[in-house]
Amino acid sequence: MQAIQWDDPLLLDNQLSDEEKLIRDSARAYCQEKLQPRVLAAFRQEKFDREIIDRNIIINDLYTQRDSLLEDLANARRMVAQMQRASARPRGAADSLTPASGYANSDDRSGSHIKVTAMPKLDTTLHLDMLKSAVRAKQPEADGLYGLHWGDPEKQRELAVVRDKWLLPYVNSEHAAIEIGPGGGRWTRYMLDFKTIFAVDLHQELLDELKKRFTPPNMRFIRNNGTDFPDIDTESIDFLFSFGVFVHLNVDIIQQYLVNMRPVLKKTATAVIQYSDKDKKAAQDNKGFADNNPRMMRKLLADAGYVILEEDTSLLWHSSIVRFTPAGG
Repeated sequence: MQAIQWDDPLLLDNQLSDEEKLIRDSARAYCQEKLQPRVLAAFRQEKFDREIIDRNIIINDLYTQRDSLLEDLANARRMVAQMQRASARPRGAADSLTPASGYANSDDRSGSHIKVTAMPKLDTTLHLDMLKSAVRAKQPEADGLYGLHWGDPEKQRELAVVRDKWLLPYVNSEHAAIEIGPGGGRWTRYMLDFKTIFAVDLHQELLDELKKRFTPPNMRFIRNNGTDFPDIDTESIDFLFSFGVFVHLNVDIIQQYLVNMRPVLKKTATAVIQYSDKDKKAAQDNKGFADNNPRMMRKLLADAGYVILEEDTSLLWHSSIVRFTPAGG
């Protein structure tokens, strides 16, 4: 008689698919790594942390855990497939195993070298999968628009600061603006008073999701190739904004974006970008965040011909914000 497995007496684990196991592991890891320390800290300090029960924060953390696990699973499957191909070759035949994530020159403290960890490529279905998951969970209907499960500026202090300091002061009814990666309109809704808004995204499905809730006559929906700005006139843009996009982009893609946006920006234009800051533990723990930090971002901007006007490296727990303008403007 087989011994009873007391941690799973009904052998439910054997009935779960890989994806279902990832969901289980995500919830368990979130409770152990995120919730438990905050609950214990609140108890010891005799205070109540309202963010513990904030639905948006919990969902955001769970999505992050799930995406990291999905990435690990995909990498493991690729490695197994490569090993199987290698073992099938005749003895002595050459076969190289490609690492799941590669890197170039590691970042030193001066930022003179740029570390590159392999992130999902531009042709990844990750962002579309996230949209499909949210739609299945009826998140857009529940919150009012797609993307608020990652944080709502109307409810979270840090995001309210981003809105009030880094976005709203630049909204001008006489100006034209670009938003890169608008998602469901989490930030777009604050930009509607621009004379013209260009919503730029690689995925038509995401632009279509945005159109469900935003169709003002001053908005243009632009599908790009991942780093370009088609159908936008030279030196026509006064303001560019992107939040929640560049945190996931490898520095080579950021570099190409910076080069390509320069021609469409006016000499007096202002651009605001949030990017991954691996100096911070929350970014280090998030495998979905690219290898970047303020020193690297400063070098990228300088090399692309921009002047930094302002930075904030302390407001957000996993990223930083920079405001810049074309050099010589």
